[in-house]
Amino acid sequence: MFMKKIFLLLVFSLLGIAVFAEDVVAYYSMSFLSEKDLKIEASEPKNGEFTYYIEIQGEHLSDKVYMSIESSKIQSFRGTLGVIREKYNEWCQVAKDNNITDMNKEFPYKIYDVSYAWYSSKWWFSLKYTLTPRFIIFDDGTMGVSIYKKAVSRTNEYIDQKTYFILKSIEEIDKLIEGTNPQIVYDYYNNKSSREDLFQ
Repeated sequence: MFMKKIFLLLVFSLLGIAVFAEDVVAYYSMSFLSEKDLKIEASEPKNGEFTYYIEIQGEHLSDKVYMSIESSKIQSFRGTLGVIREKYNEWCQVAKDNNITDMNKEFPYKIYDVSYAWYSSKWWFSLKYTLTPRFIIFDDGTMGVSIYKKAVSRTNEYIDQKTYFILKSIEEIDKLIEGTNPQIVYDYYNNKSSREDLFQ
């Protein structure tokens, strides 16, 4: 009986891991919160559709937290990042030219249809949100694109996660835009399938 319980526990643990078994297709940087590169994961395309899971920061450094975006929405996401990139560059110059050292202002653009996934004893998933990025001048004088969101589980309103997403340079924005190019996902999974076909 004891061995049966251990076996069932192991099976359910593996099933929990399998629920979120996406592959890493690219990386990007978020130097404000982490010295390491962060993962951009994607599910295997089915009929051309897939889901991105972009690693971000949660309440604790050890938390696993992801922004989740459907492939049908990724061009809108990348396009919005592109116009935010231009406005960020403009506002950085305005701040420097006018010796402005304190600012927290909404960008005039929104990011739509973003969900969150996080691990806390098991995987939790939120509903979709509309996000409003902010331009922030930090205490050390650096400037960034910041999104803070308290995500709530769609199945349990008492389970939530504070999330942080901060890009502090044109290079960091560009790396995220480049890393969410859908062609990278298609190429990755096509190559993976070709490798597996060798072992018949």
